[in-house]
Amino acid sequence: MEQDNMSPELTELVNLLIETDYIGTEKVGRSQEPSAAYASREALLSMASEEELLLLTSHPEGEVAATAFEGLIRWHYSDLKTALLNLSEGDRKLNFLKGDIVFTMPALEYAYVNLLGNDFEGGHGENEVIEIGLNDAEKAFVENRIKATRQTL
Repeated sequence: MEQDNMSPELTELVNLLIETDYIGTEKVGRSQEPSAAYASREALLSMASEEELLLLTSHPEGEVAATAFEGLIRWHYSDLKTALLNLSEGDRKLNFLKGDIVFTMPALEYAYVNLLGNDFEGGHGENEVIEIGLNDAEKAFVENRIKATRQTL
């Protein structure tokens, strides 16, 4: 499946995510309302099929690839390990907005720490750790890719 074959609605949500240029928590800053970016991201996650999410994990924009990976977690995709290792390809970054603080980080780091809940260099996700079967060598590879990608930020 090529990205050109996605529905116009899904393509529009992908483009909105690219234009927004960040992944954010539900509430941004002091606003009590969910952000428009959060609503668009949630709409994408609820609309995309597993096949479309797999395709989007290869997207060159970090926000899109990481959002697609989050969708695979929600689908309980059976091969998250391969999807994470594929996410390690390239130097994709994203902007993560939590409250009123923006973090620029590798998309791989967002997936590994924020989505899968792994501890890394003193940081850890707020979620429970989701075990995907990485062995010690694969964990070392992912963590070294995160460090290398940070050098390009």
